[in-house]
Amino acid sequence: MIPYMDELKEEERREVTQIIRTLYDQTYVLERRYDRKTERFPMNRDYRLCERHLEFLQEYFRIGGVELKENRQLGIFYLEGMETIGEKLGRIATLYVLVLKLLYDEKVSQASTAMQVFTTIAEIHDKITLFRLWDRSNPRYLTQMREAVRLLKRYQIIDTFENGQDLEGESRVVIYPTIHLLLRGEDIRAILEKYSGQKEEAEEENTEEENVEEDNTEEEQTEEERR
Repeated sequence: MIPYMDELKEEERREVTQIIRTLYDQTYVLERRYDRKTERFPMNRDYRLCERHLEFLQEYFRIGGVELKENRQLGIFYLEGMETIGEKLGRIATLYVLVLKLLYDEKVSQASTAMQVFTTIAEIHDKITLFRLWDRSNPRYLTQMREAVRLLKRYQIIDTFENGQDLEGESRVVIYPTIHLLLRGEDIRAILEKYSGQKEEAEEENTEEENVEEDNTEEEQTEEERR
C-alpha cells in the first residue's frame, strides 16, 4: 500500500487521505448530491475518487476489518463492518429515519426511475402524527427536529433546500437512496412496534393516573357531603 501512495502526486495523496477521513466520518459516499446553487444533482467528486483508488482503499480498510463496498444500482460507496450509523443515532433521529424510509418507498413506487425523492417537513410531521411516534406538543420538538435533520444530512441520508434553522412546513427535503442501506423492512417493523408501544403505554399510564385522581376527587367530595 505504501508504494501505491508513494507513486501518487502530492495533491493525489491529499485527496486519498481526505476521502479516507470522509468515509470514516460519514460511512456513505453518494454518486450524486443536491447542489443548492445549481438546484441540480452533479457528480460527486468524492465518488469519483473512490472509483479511481478503489483497490487501494479496499485494501486499506480491510486491514482494520472493514469492507468498502459499492452499490452501483443506488450509486453509493459505503463501509461495512464497523459501528453502524443506526447505533450512533438517538431516538428522535431514528424515528426520522423510519418516517423518511416510509416516504421514500411510497414515492419511489409512484416514480420507479427516481433515485432521489422529494418530500416536505409537513409530510414528515404528518407521518409522525399518523403513527403516534412523537409528541409534537413537547417544547423541545423543534430543537430535536433540527438536530435530527443536521445529523442525517451529515450521513448523506437527506439534504434540505433551506438552512437547518429555517425549516418550516413546506420546506423541501431530498431523501437519498442511502436510506435503503440504513433501514430494512424488518427494522421498520421493529421500530414501529417499539416506539408505538412506548407511546401507548405512556398514554395508558397517564389515563390510569387521571382515573385515580378522579376517583380520589369523587371520594373526597362524597366524604365532604357526608360531613
